[in-house]
Amino acid sequence: MFALLTIFPLTYFISDPSESKSLFTSLTQGKEPRVTYFFIAFFSFLQLIPIIMPGDEKVTGEGRLFSLHMFDAQVFCKGAIILKFKDGTKQEFPIPLKEIGTPRIKCDPIVSFSRAKQLCAQFRGDQAFLDLDLVYEARRAHEKTMKPLVDVKDFCGQNLSYDLFRPNDWIIKD
Repeated sequence: MFALLTIFPLTYFISDPSESKSLFTSLTQGKEPRVTYFFIAFFSFLQLIPIIMPGDEKVTGEGRLFSLHMFDAQVFCKGAIILKFKDGTKQEFPIPLKEIGTPRIKCDPIVSFSRAKQLCAQFRGDQAFLDLDLVYEARRAHEKTMKPLVDVKDFCGQNLSYDLFRPNDWIIKD
């Protein structure tokens, strides 16, 4: 992001000879159309959304959709989506999910949440199926200990949802 934003100050030093002023100068002197300043303010505000959300946005993933960051923290996670059946048997799907190959989203709560929702829908008509638990913990690469991130018992019966604009109660914050 920093490299992208350095384009504007560089236009001050490397200007087009056919233009009387550089883009940087016209921006700082208020010579650009109002809509230009609106979009600068709007996209700057979007960068604040992850910071406003409680908890570590790099681990929880909340608000990250709106920001224009270039690098993600390396996150490690372990846990499972545990399907429970009436006969007492359990079937586990380990987290991070094997089908998610992208390191950026493999530990995102929304990914496991979506998979759990999908499993609820898949087993809804199965008479032997009771419910499922979504339980896992995560940590950033530089941290030594895992911290609980999601611990939802009887997930299907709770009718939870993911909110893009507000903190999600089912994600455990620090």
